[in-house]
Amino acid sequence: MTFDRRHPPKSRHASKLLTKSLLLGNCRARVADLTAISTGRQLQASARKVLLIAKV
Repeated sequence: MTFDRRHPPKSRHASKLLTKSLLLGNCRARVADLTAISTGRQLQASARKVLLIAKV
């Protein structure tokens, strides 16, 4: 994206929108990471249960 220097308010608004979208993206990424971590832990727990059952 190129900002036109003749229209500072527009570019300012665009940068605000960009930062907003970036923040939203970060939040979504964090949520995705958290869900991945939680599912990973669940998978690990189930794998341990399976291992325990297999040992017996």
